[in-house]
Amino acid sequence: MLDKALKGSKKYWTLVIVLASMAGVGVLTYLQQLKYGLGLRSPCACSLSLSTWGSL
Repeated sequence: MLDKALKGSKKYWTLVIVLASMAGVGVLTYLQQLKYGLGLRSPCACSLSLSTWGSL
């Protein structure tokens, strides 16, 4: 079964390399996020506060 996976056209190997590089970029960005975090300054940085909306 492994010998069938290693035989392929140029189009197949191009697709394998593209997908492997995308996975590599994903791993690198995950490691960067793990090291530095999301970079949010406060827990409510993405949401609007209640004072913005007032009382409903």
